[in-house]
Amino acid sequence: MEDARNPYAPPQAPVADPVEPRPVDEHETFIPNGRRVSLLQGMRWLGDAWRMFLARPGKWIVTFLLFILLYVVLSWVPFANLVNSLLWPFLAAGIVMAADLQRRTGTFALGTLFEGFRRPAPLFAIGALVLLSVVVLYVSFAVVTGTDGANQFVLKARAANGAARMSPRAILSALALYTILVLPLTAATYFAAPLVMFQRVSVGTAIKMSFIGSIKNVLPAIVFSVCAMLFMIVSIIPLGLGLLVSIPVLMITNYIVYRDVFIDSR
Repeated sequence: MEDARNPYAPPQAPVADPVEPRPVDEHETFIPNGRRVSLLQGMRWLGDAWRMFLARPGKWIVTFLLFILLYVVLSWVPFANLVNSLLWPFLAAGIVMAADLQRRTGTFALGTLFEGFRRPAPLFAIGALVLLSVVVLYVSFAVVTGTDGANQFVLKARAANGAARMSPRAILSALALYTILVLPLTAATYFAAPLVMFQRVSVGTAIKMSFIGSIKNVLPAIVFSVCAMLFMIVSIIPLGLGLLVSIPVLMITNYIVYRDVFIDSR
């Protein structure tokens, strides 16, 4: 029997590795550079993250413990803080991917926490920017406060009698310098990982959008910071065991804030 198929037709079987599509929710629109949200959203961010945590508390606590274990292992590596700077975007990417999967399906696999390593180039570039900023910050502190102040404020290393040798004026100068240098860096990188993972934008675009979106929402961020600080204080009271809850909740807020600022789901 003669084959009725066209011999010149394109092959029906796949001839290349399938590309896994990024899940996109219907009726949602991405807002470049983000939008300005209300002041009270700073409180709602924490509440939304709390509810997401309560839906899967065990998995988020295990996630936190895994990160603690990773931190302990890396603490034995020379220049551990510098390594952490490079690794931070990968961990942030894993958290937002896990939170997104939970929002869409109700749960997430622990393997989702390593999704960031599927896009190593842009996340490594973000980490390199953070690392470069740490170096600049360290040099700036060393000029203003000396190496003891730089070690304490930047590397979080307690020098012997370092604080005692720093005058009140030097401490105030260090705090002012920290605010001037760290806040713009935080604004430029806070949304960078989710923007790279979900929107597939370039590193430069992610940093620009993150900075603009953060600046638009300084006031809600202040409200959130106050609420988060009170939340942390309360969680420390029961022998510090509440940190098993408060820190995972604060980890989730990065995803909550990203969606509120950059995604229109109406």
